[in-house]
Amino acid sequence: MALWSYEFNIEEAELREKDNNIVEKFALSTVLTDKLKIEPDNFIQDSCNTALTILNKSWDLSKMDLLFFPIVEEGHWVLVSVNMFLKEICWFNSLGDLVTNFSKACIQAGVLNKDISLFDWKYPTDYPYKKSLHDCGLYTMLYMKSWNGKKMDTTFEPHMIANYRKLAAGILLLFPRNDILTSEFVEKYCNQK
Repeated sequence: MALWSYEFNIEEAELREKDNNIVEKFALSTVLTDKLKIEPDNFIQDSCNTALTILNKSWDLSKMDLLFFPIVEEGHWVLVSVNMFLKEICWFNSLGDLVTNFSKACIQAGVLNKDISLFDWKYPTDYPYKKSLHDCGLYTMLYMKSWNGKKMDTTFEPHMIANYRKLAAGILLLFPRNDILTSEFVEKYCNQK
């Protein structure tokens, strides 16, 4: 998911260069998300300052409309979306205390000037759900691509997941920063007897 989120951010930046009227989206890494999802009383804000400062220099989080947090919890992926414009937090599935900790860390690091933990929580229900236990990561990827901050583009349907799995694998295998050769991957995973 970390590589996919990075590729997602690059793709979104390229789309913004072509059309600056689109919703500006950014997906945080699962490494940072893992640091943020602990109980607020146990959260150490300094643990995220360096990462947030470096991230902000490259991406300027204060200009983003939607911030996405892909989260894996006990083998299950969920997604949180923070809408900076509407001051809403939407979550797709269950979640802990990630938003409160992210808000504290960003304010301390000087990355954001809004306390997003005070935003209204929304619980969208009109979006496609997964049909099997192993597709939650793919749904999380599609939620990031399809959520515009107000509604989900529901043109993807459960029967399309198998094809999206192939597409996502191809995107990740051919990603310029992926240092695994496609031939090595095929030999290791596809030629098994």
